[in-house]
Amino acid sequence: MAKPTPSIGILLSLTLGLVPILSVVWPPLNAADAASTRPHLYAWGANSSGQLGNGSRTRTSQPQRLALRGVVRVGGGIDFSVALTSSGQVWAWGNQSHGQLGNGKVAQKNQKTPRRVRRLPAIKSLAVGWFHVLALSRSGSVYAWGDDSSGQLGDGNHSLPSCLCRPNPVRVPHLSRVVAIAAGDGFSLALEQNGTVLAWGVNTSGQIGQDSSIIQATSPMRVSGLPRIKALAAGESHSLALSAGHAVWAWGSDYLGQLGDGTYCGYYHCFQTHPVVVTGLSRVAQIAAGGNDSGAITRSRQLWMWGDNGAGELGTGLACGSNYLGCSENVPQLVSAIPSARMVSIGTDHVLGVGADGKLLGWGDNLIGQLGRDAPNQTDVPLPVLGLPAVSTVIGAANYFSLAVARPH
Repeated sequence: MAKPTPSIGILLSLTLGLVPILSVVWPPLNAADAASTRPHLYAWGANSSGQLGNGSRTRTSQPQRLALRGVVRVGGGIDFSVALTSSGQVWAWGNQSHGQLGNGKVAQKNQKTPRRVRRLPAIKSLAVGWFHVLALSRSGSVYAWGDDSSGQLGDGNHSLPSCLCRPNPVRVPHLSRVVAIAAGDGFSLALEQNGTVLAWGVNTSGQIGQDSSIIQATSPMRVSGLPRIKALAAGESHSLALSAGHAVWAWGSDYLGQLGDGTYCGYYHCFQTHPVVVTGLSRVAQIAAGGNDSGAITRSRQLWMWGDNGAGELGTGLACGSNYLGCSENVPQLVSAIPSARMVSIGTDHVLGVGADGKLLGWGDNLIGQLGRDAPNQTDVPLPVLGLPAVSTVIGAANYFSLAVARPH
């Protein structure tokens, strides 16, 4: 089984954002009807740590509706979930072994329902790593909590030597006017208003864009060799950046072709410490990364995927393509089954995508029901997530489980 990974990208990396729709309903809705048409948060898949937030630890392929309302961003790490509401509040649930729920606790006892993260200002964006979380405030400051064993919280020191973590949010110093964030396995990224990318945390695969002599950084460092950037995404050990010129840049681990530049190193410790351009893409509007995979949606709504394809997570209908190391692709592959993609989120070995009709699709690994269906165990073509309303507005593929905000029937 592949190493667990969150997404990050989640949502966390899309540049099109949510498009408000003005509609008039006649006859007018009464209060009960209006409430029934509001979006709700759903979760399904693995639930060993209560990461589905429904009060149980039972896994399920059937999307479970949560009571938490007004959710505008979601993300999942290793067996825990985080959500942001329209009021700027952050909520978390699931595994709290590294303080990743931000509630002041480092404990083996899981939180099986959402609980608000305190000690934060109004937040506008989230990034969820393996065991840590970043939150971007409306004023452009970054806050972090959870695992800090590789310096991924960016505050330059560790508060709890017993676990090298911080169970309460701390402000990341030396950052200002930040407009986007991303988080991976032990590292973090931030984009400043002027288009500069900063990174910190582990660098054993070049994922923070520094020379290999730097094993980790406990404070933000500038990633050189990039043009002006407008969006970020982070996978397990690789990073993506979308330039103002709509090109995609990548750095970090490349042993499964996840950098998309047409090269393979051919062994696990194979990486690029400085950014390279992803080949064959132009006019890109959104980027996403997770595990050992990368994705991009162009301005014409084409979805492209590259990297690991061992579970069919590239969605091309081919378990292995012509250019592969094991089962992987080192250049972007078109996902033709979603001809007009609106958004994409990449998890451990599964992917969620939304087409023009707003219906949620999933592909890749489905061993624990993370695709929202009982069978098959994996699929290399996108299939509808069963039991969800027709319109999905926010998605998050995580560590063997999935999250989505969707409008009820």
